[in-house]
Amino acid sequence: KKSLASNNRLDELTKLIAHHKKLYYASTPKITDEEFDELVREEADLRFSVFPSMRPEENPQEKVGAAPARGFRQVKHRQRMLSLKSAMNEKDIDTFIDAMYRFINLPSTKELDYVAEPKIDGLSANLQYRKGKLVCAATRGDGEIGEDVTDNIRTISEIPQQLKSAFPVFVEIRGEVYMRHEEFNEMNAGLEKNGKEKFANPRNAAAGSLRQLDPSITASRKLHFFAYGIGAVSRLVASTQTGIR
Repeated sequence: KKSLASNNRLDELTKLIAHHKKLYYASTPKITDEEFDELVREEADLRFSVFPSMRPEENPQEKVGAAPARGFRQVKHRQRMLSLKSAMNEKDIDTFIDAMYRFINLPSTKELDYVAEPKIDGLSANLQYRKGKLVCAATRGDGEIGEDVTDNIRTISEIPQQLKSAFPVFVEIRGEVYMRHEEFNEMNAGLEKNGKEKFANPRNAAAGSLRQLDPSITASRKLHFFAYGIGAVSRLVASTQTGIR
């Protein structure tokens, strides 16, 4: 009976998480990020207890994002775009560190260096530059294929159309399109004044603003871009995360 109850709850959690993922990536969430993370943690703990020998890549929760929306051209990423995992306490961090040692097959006595960076909560975007020129921009989508939002990305003034410093022949710049809190509040006040539905939070406002079929709507919103890494690249630009800066 206990096993049956566990499997039933696991099925329930899997469907619930998939439902809320779909709402999240459509910029219409019905629960908070904290509530969603709690569902994911419960599902992960229960799945491990039911399937203790399951490999991480077999876990359906390892699949990120959602399929591209209709109306957008699809873009296949040169290198898969992964999502970030939440660490809510020291135990979560220790689990991550242990996994890194196992992944690169290092003894626990060997010291590793880590880099801590600010996390901007926005919509992940992948910018392709060829010979320094911005040629394509896409959302993360399902991690393999995203939505072509090149025209929309071009409306964000702080994203360069042409790289000025030394650059590889081809490089994917990855980061987050986001909206500042004060700009979000200002926009929501305007929507409310005009009798329109407000956005739930700045992340959804940024996502909804970028994923517009009409670039002029995106241009009317105050969006920013925070670059945090690179994807596919024609030549190695740095040997560490810090060196990428």
